[in-house]
Parts: sequence; structure tokens; C-alpha cells
Amino acid sequence: MAPFTGTKRKISFGFVVLTSLLRSSLGLVFRSNNLHCHPTLQSWTSSRNTQQYHSSTKLCVLSTESDVAACFDAIVKQRYACTRFQKHDDSSPEHRQVVQDALKVLELAQRAPSGFNVQPWRAIVVTSPEAKKKVAKYNMGNNPNRILDSDCTVVFLADKESGRELARFGALIRRKDEAIAKATNRAPASNRTIRITQAITLLFSSGYPFPRWIQAPFSFCVRLGAATVSALTRRRVLVPSLSNAECWASKNCMLFAMSYILGCTSRNLATAPMEGFNAGGIRKALGIPKRFGIPLIVSTGKPLVRGVAGNATNIVDSGLTTTSSASKHIATERYAINEVLYQDEFGKQVSLIAP
Repeated sequence: MAPFTGTKRKISFGFVVLTSLLRSSLGLVFRSNNLHCHPTLQSWTSSRNTQQYHSSTKLCVLSTESDVAACFDAIVKQRYACTRFQKHDDSSPEHRQVVQDALKVLELAQRAPSGFNVQPWRAIVVTSPEAKKKVAKYNMGNNPNRILDSDCTVVFLADKESGRELARFGALIRRKDEAIAKATNRAPASNRTIRITQAITLLFSSGYPFPRWIQAPFSFCVRLGAATVSALTRRRVLVPSLSNAECWASKNCMLFAMSYILGCTSRNLATAPMEGFNAGGIRKALGIPKRFGIPLIVSTGKPLVRGVAGNATNIVDSGLTTTSSASKHIATERYAINEVLYQDEFGKQVSLIAP
């Protein structure tokens, strides 16, 4: 037992040194690079983005806080998964308008947060009948009909090898840091700080720029090492819980996708998030490289309308019903809040929720 104990102590000491350096590097990056959200418009480095920010929030600036909150509440409550879409001719103005609105929302959805602002996502907007048929072929259930009938379907892609674009990411960090340094009258971050940020990004994302047969075992060993440090020190040395590349990229990409879905709702566009598809088939149909996972596809358009009688619209989508004068959203049931929300510890009911 004595030799094993000595070896265990050496391993533990080595991991302690490694994680101490990691924690110091994290602190250096956060202090020097100001990776938290900047509350003012000066944090945006692109004048184009600044103009968009002004135009997109103009109404909110002129409104009260309660009006803004009510607007957001209404968008969240009105969002639903559309089951049947109104099919428009590809040359119709209605079709073009939906696609244009969807593209605008996708551009806005890029404001979604991501780890270290890596933005490990892409999106393919499928609009042509030919491309729709190719994608629909690899979907199940009623998904093919939704793809064929909707005006466009967005295929969201999660970049599992974001480390292959470290140079572009480094330039993005540099531009942001220079803008903040100018606004706060401090010196820009050093090249060493930029490299440390890139290295930490690789650690968290597991998107190492290696061949796949090396990347997977290397990522596993790094994650195993971090877990071993946590276990041997009984969490006295804090190390991050690391995910594999697909998990990390997908959870970031879903923030992008959810921002898109809510943005569509705010523009009176119906959406249908779908996961019943064969990812390999869609990858082949659209020429998607293997480095990208496909966590979600979202069809977008208008709910199916079969006829109009006076002011009443006969909408046959199962998510909507029709009153004498307008369509009404039928919300799907959610579990009681006290069954999913806890306070301070798991299983402890929130005291502010009325029984």
C-alpha cells in the first residue's frame, strides 16, 4: 500500500499544480479581457451592430419597463409548435416575406450568448422545393409535410471542432478588447492573454483541431484528468466539469435556435422545432461536413388556413382554434411550477409560490 499511496500523492500534487495554473489563467483572462457582458453600447465593436441594436430596441427605450416585460411575456406565451403550415407558391410575395423575416430573425438571433463568445453554430435556410424534398426524405412522422408546406426550414448546426477557427476567434477577441481598452483608457491585452483565452476555449469546448481519431480519445483523457483531480482532492481543488465536443456545441447552438424561435413569434411567424430526422441523411443531402452536429431543425411559416368567412378565419392547425372573429392560441399544458422549481436545494419547495 505504501508505494501506491506515494504514487497517488504525486499524481494529486501534479494535478493540483496544473489546476492552480488553470485557475490563475482564467482569472487573468477575465480581468484583462472583460469577458462579462458590457452594459453599454460602447462594448459593441461593429458600427453596423450598434445601428441594429439602436433600431431593434428603440421601442423598448421609449416604453416603460412594465410594457417591455408584458411584450416579452406575450411572445413567450404565444409561441407554440405549429403542426400544419399554409403552403405558398415560391414566387408569391407571402413566401418571400416569410423568408426575408426569417433571415432577419436569424441575424438578430446571433446575439444569443455562447461560451466565451465562440458562437459554435451555423444554420442552413432551406427554401427551394428541391432542397425541401431532399431534407423531407430523411424526416419521420409528419415532419416531411411540415418541411414541404412551410416557407422555409432552418437546419441548425453545432460546430464540434470550433478549435479549427482559433485564428478567427482570436481576431474577434482582439477587436472587442481594443474597443473596450479605448473606451476605458487602458492598454490592450497582450498576445499572451489572447493565447490563454484561446487555450481555455479549447479546454471547455473540447473542439480540438486534431484528426477525429485523435480528437475523441484526447478529449476523453482531458475530461478524465479533470474528473480525477476533482475526485482525488474531494473537490477541494475546483476544476470545471467538462463536456464532450458535441454536447458543448449543441447546448450553445440551442440558445441560438431558441432566440430564433422567439424572434419568429414576435413577427407573427409560426415555427415547428423538430428532432425526428436522420442526421446522416440530412448531412449527405445538404453537403454538411462531419464536424457539424445537427441538434434541431425548425420549419417556419404561417399556420394552415382553409377558408375565410367574414372576419372569421378557419385555421386548422391543432395549436390554434377559431373564435367568431379571430384565432386563439391553445397553450399546451406544463407541469406545476412547484414540481420543477426548487429553492436553495433540490426538492425544497420555493416559499414564494402560493400553494
